[in-house]
Parts: sequence; C-alpha cells; structure tokens
Amino acid sequence: MNELIKRLLPEDDGQSQLFDFYSDILSDLAVHAPEWGDAPLEVRLRSFEWLLVQKVGAGFSLVECIDAEPVRPNQYYSLIHQQGLQAVAPGEGAVSGAALLALAEGNLRLESDRQEIKQFMRRVLRPLLGSKPLASRELFK
Repeated sequence: MNELIKRLLPEDDGQSQLFDFYSDILSDLAVHAPEWGDAPLEVRLRSFEWLLVQKVGAGFSLVECIDAEPVRPNQYYSLIHQQGLQAVAPGEGAVSGAALLALAEGNLRLESDRQEIKQFMRRVLRPLLGSKPLASRELFK
C-alpha cells in the first residue's frame, strides 16, 4: 500500500478517504490472527487498490460495460485501458462478471473471486505504475 501511494499520488495529496482506509487496514494488520488466513487482508487490499485507482482518475464502472450493457455474472470481461470493460470470451486475461460484481459490492468472500480480482487489479495498475515493477512484490517472494 505504501508503495502504491508513493508511486501513484502526488506528494502532499489530501486524499482523506483513502488515508482513513489505509489507517484502518494498518490497524487490522496489527491485530491480524494467523489462523484467520489472508482472506480478510486480501479483501481490504483489493478494496484499497480499487479506491486508489478511482482517486487517481483511472476508475471505470464495475457494473456496466463501455457499450452500456450491464456486467453479467456468467460473462467474461477484459479491460480496455482508459475506457472500461468489454465482454469477451473466457480466456487469458479475462475476468468473470461474478468477480467484478463481487468487487463492486465489496463482497470478495469467495477464494476464486479474490484470485481473479488480484490478477485483474494487477492489470489495472500496470499502466498506472509504468514499466518499473513494484519492489514490494519482490519482498514477498
């Protein structure tokens, strides 16, 4: 989270909602019990990433495609950079409508949705971060 904030927000940016959420997640980390697994923290991190994307002006609808059709749980979607979601056939890089709707609702209780959204958010963040990879990913390998 620190690295994402540092790389994507200008210095002295007063994003109080984002920093309040950041503070809440840090508090959660302080009391996190290992027996809970990583699911609660993953959900918070994905929500944080999505909020950050919106705050830097790169957000898009998670419930409606660029052709104004609603996102459907049984359909797959691809992100068209700086435009939004487009329905596609299932395959590499496609994310299910079910996972997108779960993120929109803040309800990533299913492991499969969490994994899809993790990969999806990496694709969303990639153009914002540029060619330099996140150093924090190397720390967790």
